Amino acid sequence: MILAMDTSTYVLGVAVGDGQTVRAEWTTHEKTNHSLRLMPGIDLVLKSAGLKPRQLSTIAVTTGPGSYTGVRIGVSTAKAMASSLNVPLVEVSTLETLASNGKYREGLVCSFIDARRGQVYAGVYEVKDEALTVYKEERLLLLEDLLQELKKRGTLGVVFEFGCRSAPRNAYT
Repeated sequence: MILAMDTSTYVLGVAVGDGQTVRAEWTTHEKTNHSLRLMPGIDLVLKSAGLKPRQLSTIAVTTGPGSYTGVRIGVSTAKAMASSLNVPLVEVSTLETLASNGKYREGLVCSFIDARRGQVYAGVYEVKDEALTVYKEERLLLLEDLLQELKKRGTLGVVFEFGCRSAPRNAYT
């Protein structure tokens, strides 16, 4: 079983599954520090799935871009768990994880998250046969510049962080 955690944005998520099926998941949007919520979230997910930590075969964690403190909390927790359980640690891009929500449509998918001050972290991925490949490297740029780039490309799937404060409601239409 794989334990996955994402602490790179305001939204914190934990899930456990076998790589194909999610057995249990937990997501929170509370305004308390991830360091206070991550371990209780992991405990809740494992109990919901009827698993003990020793039954985990892999630990996966998002490595950003995103909140520097959030990434540190997630990565240090994941490293400690992987080390103590003697299982592999898999690092996953936050933007690639978001983009995977569009893996059932062929073509380009852009994912972005709020970087504050009118900026976003963005990546563009190509989807073919439900597999993602990097089309344009992840980068930090002004939201307006990203929207101009996307407008030039025409049809493109867009996935952004829930609650992204920089994105106007019609940003991707």
